Amino acid sequence: MTLARRTLLKRLAGAALLCHVPGLAARAESVTAAPLPERLVRLFAHRESAVVVGRRYLALAHEPADAAALAARVAGNPRGYARLCAADAVALRALVARQERRDFAAGRTVTVDGWVLSLTEARLCAIAALARG
Repeated sequence: MTLARRTLLKRLAGAALLCHVPGLAARAESVTAAPLPERLVRLFAHRESAVVVGRRYLALAHEPADAAALAARVAGNPRGYARLCAADAVALRALVARQERRDFAAGRTVTVDGWVLSLTEARLCAIAALARG
């Protein structure tokens, strides 16, 4: 089944509402008021390193320089986006780690300054770089 770009964008927009309207989320107690890109950046213990890698990745890759668009790509689809938005900090870390493992298993990797990263890791670093400005 193919999904038209317009349909995907509509569904992502709908899923984005879940991040800002706690009553719509399945687990309202775990939803934070912070947007998903901001929550993803909080996963880094060493944000400055992530910012450096993220800037290099953005310079090398054909990715949008837009944190929200990159967060949507990390999520993969509207259901994944909603799942990430509804996750508490522990679950968010586990979901991202699982996606990173899947990237490596599927060969979705990029090399940035000699470092082999999963596509998810690279995108998260890019989000951190964009958050830093």
